[in-house]
Amino acid sequence: MRIYFSGTHGAGKSSLIKAVARLPDFISYPDRLKLAKVDKPYFLRQKSKIAKIFQEYCDLLEFEKQHPDKIILGDRCIYDCFVYGNAYERLGWITKQENQELKDLGAILEECWPDNLVVLNPPYETLVDHIHQRWKTKQKKWNEDNFDYLRAVHEEFKKLPDYYQGNLLYIDEKVSIERERDMTTEWIKEKCLEKILVEA
Repeated sequence: MRIYFSGTHGAGKSSLIKAVARLPDFISYPDRLKLAKVDKPYFLRQKSKIAKIFQEYCDLLEFEKQHPDKIILGDRCIYDCFVYGNAYERLGWITKQENQELKDLGAILEECWPDNLVVLNPPYETLVDHIHQRWKTKQKKWNEDNFDYLRAVHEEFKKLPDYYQGNLLYIDEKVSIERERDMTTEWIKEKCLEKILVEA
């Protein structure tokens, strides 16, 4: 079984994945594919992100076969492309037509759409604080210091529950990493594993 994690940059996705992966029965999918990175134009950047999601999906299937007794934790999925595409349009970085083309491309890759998704979207102020804390020990990521961009993505992630189809855990409160971990594992047990047992 695969569980994907999405959310606004600075939300703490990587930290949560690491916390859950330390528990028995879980393993995180490593970022092991070397793909070209594109910053601009924005439309091409988003196309490359969708291509990366598909490549990682294919590789993750092989990774899953190598770890049949583990629940696989994946970092980001096709829905992140939809959300960020909407944020790009909101900011005027891509046109409405370009964003629709991205959505159409994502629709073709329906096999990549996750059945189980955890979304982290804490309050905007929490995101800003997380990013400032991260800068103390790590380099700034792409456009991370553009807070209009951060706010646009944050607002678009709020809309995700309206169109996501599947098992969704949406965490939009400021809680400790331990609490997020416990919420995630309880949800997986109650909503994801239980569904598999019922269907079997």
